Amino acid sequence: MFGFLFVLILQGGSPAEPPSAHRLHAAEPLPLVQQGAEAEEAARIEIYARNLPSLVQVRLAASDAATPVDAVASEFVLSGVVLAEVEGGALVVVPGKWQGERAASLAIYDMAGRRYPAEGREVAPQLGLSLLAVDGLLVEAPLFGFADTLPIGSQIALIGNGYGLYGSLSMGILSGRSRQLDELSGLLQVTNPVHPGDGGGLVLDRQGRLVGIALTSLEDALRRKNSATPGLAGAGRPTGISFVMPIHQVLEAFEETLQLPAAAPRPIMGVQVQEAPIPRDLRRSLGLEQRTALLVGRVEPGLPAAQAGLQSGDYLVGIGGRPVRSFACLFSWIRSAGDRALVQFVRGDELLEREVKVLRKPRGENGAPAKPGFSTQASPALIDDRD
Repeated sequence: MFGFLFVLILQGGSPAEPPSAHRLHAAEPLPLVQQGAEAEEAARIEIYARNLPSLVQVRLAASDAATPVDAVASEFVLSGVVLAEVEGGALVVVPGKWQGERAASLAIYDMAGRRYPAEGREVAPQLGLSLLAVDGLLVEAPLFGFADTLPIGSQIALIGNGYGLYGSLSMGILSGRSRQLDELSGLLQVTNPVHPGDGGGLVLDRQGRLVGIALTSLEDALRRKNSATPGLAGAGRPTGISFVMPIHQVLEAFEETLQLPAAAPRPIMGVQVQEAPIPRDLRRSLGLEQRTALLVGRVEPGLPAAQAGLQSGDYLVGIGGRPVRSFACLFSWIRSAGDRALVQFVRGDELLEREVKVLRKPRGENGAPAKPGFSTQASPALIDDRD
């Protein structure tokens, strides 16, 4: 239903020569905005460089020949995002429903142009997304964030493969939430353009955390609806309106493949967390080797996290004797969680350790959470599921 695919028709050839160096002149900076503009520019560059490796290009080619993108005669192109690292490869989320032979027909390319085979692992038909296992793709997943914490007007970066152009960056803002498009609901609305080929791309917040997966623009959605319904009158070009699937919906849809226990009682600690980098000076002063941790947001009173003394702003760096660098580390701990866990966290310039009692709540029918907790901003493992 979405314009995830782009038919790429390009001719081979060398790019035009750049202009001579003597013709290039440095522009004079604007004194009043120089510092702020330079800081914004540096942040964009850093976010792009850090997250680009997590973007892959997914091609459905007319032939199986592995050729450079500028020499391909005709093929379909879309975007994909590394969601988790697994032994010997990675799990990649892509738009569409890809299973069996259809999934095997896809070719995955990384930022260096290397090709990898794909194998379908799971389809989330309610979201129109699939999870692929890509053997040999040794790429780290991006840090996860949650858009529910972002106010309307927050800066949004989108990295995709629009029109087959790998790694295209656009900047926009979060302009709405809880939007509905056909059977999809709870979508984010952003001003970033989503061109054909961008579907499945990274949607990032100001800190460079993955808050969603790019879907489509309203313009493309209406164009497809008009073509399917000839009698439907056009209403102009609704530019500047695009839709994004929030990352928490994606994580919840694929939690079984991410090896969360489907039917077991869910561990409850009563804390809201999101992935975040640990400041360099803090890492060095405490002798921490890990670069990232889970930043504590809201702590629910009366639940284990609050009883252990965790506070908003703490960095959760270890649990159950294992380092916690990301949600993937947390998922690994959940599979063998006992009744108590030793939690390590950083507060200020101190590394603290507390024992936490782990509560459990049975899931509802079909292994789903009995009732959503106080916030879907938290990791699915740490949501308060009390009635």
